[in-house]
Amino acid sequence: MIAPVDVPTELLKAPFTTATAREHGLSLTVLLGARFTRLWRDVYLHRALPLTPTVLAAGAALVLPTTAVASHLTAAELLGAQVPWSPPPHFWLPQTFTGRDITGIHLHRYDIEPASVEVDGLRVTNGANTFIDLATVLDLVQPVAVGDSLVRAGRTDPEQLMHAAREKGRRNIRKARGAASYVRLRVDSTPESRTRMLLCLAGLPEPCVNLDIVSDRGLWLARPDLSYPSLRIAIEYDGRHHVEDHDRWDRDIRRVERMVREGWIVIVVTHRQLTDHPYETIVRVLDALHRRGHDRAPRLPAPNWRPYFRTRADIRVAGRARRRT
Repeated sequence: MIAPVDVPTELLKAPFTTATAREHGLSLTVLLGARFTRLWRDVYLHRALPLTPTVLAAGAALVLPTTAVASHLTAAELLGAQVPWSPPPHFWLPQTFTGRDITGIHLHRYDIEPASVEVDGLRVTNGANTFIDLATVLDLVQPVAVGDSLVRAGRTDPEQLMHAAREKGRRNIRKARGAASYVRLRVDSTPESRTRMLLCLAGLPEPCVNLDIVSDRGLWLARPDLSYPSLRIAIEYDGRHHVEDHDRWDRDIRRVERMVREGWIVIVVTHRQLTDHPYETIVRVLDALHRRGHDRAPRLPAPNWRPYFRTRADIRVAGRARRRT
């Protein structure tokens, strides 16, 4: 039996090209063996390394010119934002680039090079440009959630996003302006962003985000995800991690009890309620607003939320309809 060829340490740390492998004495036969993954033409990765966004982007950069800039959801991930899904790498390239497309890498062309920052040795569109790229290709709610997380990661702020969205002449820039107008400071998670957008698109008054609330005696009570402080209404998103982390679950229960003792209405929204029963979630909050006498709360929810919050039942119905046609 032929002994396996030792892999140089340099090739265990990051993606590499076929040419680099040959420089270290590895043949194509070795690269096509079980120890390596072929990412793209002439780019390989040792199987011990996880396929993280950084690794995928670094591998793509090896077959692109130095003018390439990671963009869209790829840039958002590299900048530390939460994204709706993890896509194949996206890059901006100049219009003058004449190379052929590469299967598995999404290439976009620019006339003016977008502003960029360096992340892990890669050129990445900055926070504002990343948001605009996403807001022009995604629906309204998704880029708001990404924008909230870009702000949380310290990569931009709502004012910068509004300024960037004033760019003229770009396709779908109006959608970007609409999304930028909803991005806020202090949003802790994507479910918080989605809950807030659900209420806003249903025509309810926009709640405050992660605002500290105190008792009548000036004692700190809690920092609910969303709230209407003047009406003493709090909205808390309760994800699976709250149940799995028992200490946190206990703290959450005590916090809710403190608010209720001080006269607050506390509405807890779970993942299932947000994804499977969005209308019921809206009605629960709207009912609380009516009970507390909010003078601008609508009588009934507006329908504008429906295109962005399709339930699993809606998806199943749509799937059956597509199959029939």
